[in-house]
Amino acid sequence: MKKIQSSDIKPVGINLSVEIKITEKEINGVKTGKKLASKDQTEQYMSKVLAMGKGVKDKNQCPELEVGDYIIFDQFAGAVANTEDCYTKVIDGYNVIAISKEEDMNKDTIKPANDRILVEILDENFSANGVEYEASIDPRDKVTQKGLVLKCGINAEDVTEGEIVFFEPFAGNLIINETELKLKTLNYRDILYKI
Repeated sequence: MKKIQSSDIKPVGINLSVEIKITEKEINGVKTGKKLASKDQTEQYMSKVLAMGKGVKDKNQCPELEVGDYIIFDQFAGAVANTEDCYTKVIDGYNVIAISKEEDMNKDTIKPANDRILVEILDENFSANGVEYEASIDPRDKVTQKGLVLKCGINAEDVTEGEIVFFEPFAGNLIINETELKLKTLNYRDILYKI
């Protein structure tokens, strides 16, 4: 049986189909195979929206999303569609974490989706994965993480750009993890308090 093409997929209801980019992997100039292209290789996929079901535009899904947008979503969301031309997944609209009109997602181009907010982590004492963890710390005494609200999704409530917010360290999704810049998307309900 012939495999289908990604363009053959017509998502139903709240689902959308996406193309996940795969690039050549090189070590010391030698091509070693294919790998998924993502800002954070372990947590999220960055992909391009190919098609959407009518329900994706519902208020509780991702009303601001358009075909052709680039999105970030959790790597475990949705299911792989066995297509011949590209690596395709089908996910529901609420699993979209962030949106960009450009393939290069950065602090200026990322827009949090739906009821999420985009924060820049302000704590300087957090480790490379954005979370401080020491075995000697009693888990009942975990310290909140602090962030500056950069942007708010269209359904985010009780939070505005420029506020300093506090949340549990493992809440949300770390989407840019660089030495000088750590960006995370959170559901506005993950905010514990603000100052």
